[in-house]
Amino acid sequence: EKLMPWILNVNKKPIPFRPRDVCVSAVTGSGKTLSYAVPIVQYITEHMREGKISALIMLPVFELASQVAQVFDKLCNNLKVRSLLLSKNRDFRVEQNLLWDGNTAKVDIVICTGGRLVEHLFYTENFSLKSLKFLVFDEADHAMSQVHNDWYRHRLQLLGINNELQSNRLSYRDLISLVNDDGNFKIPQKLLFSATLSQDPEKIS
Repeated sequence: EKLMPWILNVNKKPIPFRPRDVCVSAVTGSGKTLSYAVPIVQYITEHMREGKISALIMLPVFELASQVAQVFDKLCNNLKVRSLLLSKNRDFRVEQNLLWDGNTAKVDIVICTGGRLVEHLFYTENFSLKSLKFLVFDEADHAMSQVHNDWYRHRLQLLGINNELQSNRLSYRDLISLVNDDGNFKIPQKLLFSATLSQDPEKIS
């Protein structure tokens, strides 16, 4: 009730005002997946971006990723929005063909775990997340503890970004520098969800 309209409203702000990130603490079974899946699918439906991945949904284990993928499959049914679950149970080359073609994406939404994403970042030719609009960490406390994958650092390195809005004195020029040539932000809006979210600001950071 609160998050769905909020996500859509903050994404209506003009450049260079980047949508704020959000942390959500909600118990399992309270509707976390729908709270981000519905507005993401609606946004993509209203702003079709051919050949670009608009949303990346990160989960700590494949079983959870599979459950989230089923929700997106239902929401995208009869729409032009396409989602793909990355899976180590699928042949990698087959998955590459489902995901990417030359310099363009074949899907709008990718649901995955960190390990499989890193494989594509390094081994799928020309694969890019530069136009990513939404980055969702579901079950974030578990997903972020998987440091052996280090997928987020790899992603920032591939984009050539070292510091992400670190300055306390952001100017108009600073904000404009975070916008790509295509008018999208280099850093996507991050939506972080957890059933056991810490109240400690240092841990959240």
